[in-house]
Amino acid sequence: MLTRIVVSIVRACTRFAILVVVLSLVLAVAAGFYAARHFAINTDINTLISPDLDWRKRDIQFEQAFDRERLILAVVEAPTPELTSAAAKALAEKLKGDTKHFESVTAARFR
Repeated sequence: MLTRIVVSIVRACTRFAILVVVLSLVLAVAAGFYAARHFAINTDINTLISPDLDWRKRDIQFEQAFDRERLILAVVEAPTPELTSAAAKALAEKLKGDTKHFESVTAARFR
């Protein structure tokens, strides 16, 4: 039964090959236009989850409190801890003078 259906479809496609190719191209172009006009990708992960959830409300409050989107962290590495501290202090002093680009600069030491 299934073999008969497949064979008849193949026969029809080979018999009307030019029509099948033209129809396929028209459908492909139409599908491309539809996809271009109706599909969109939003890469903002904050819009994927409802802001009405309790944990999401707390997350939004946390983000507003700490304003992490405006924070820049620079990692300074050197062969010794003394050189690392000196380089971090020098970098902080240099950046403190640039008030146009930085509101505040803090040199923190982590191990």
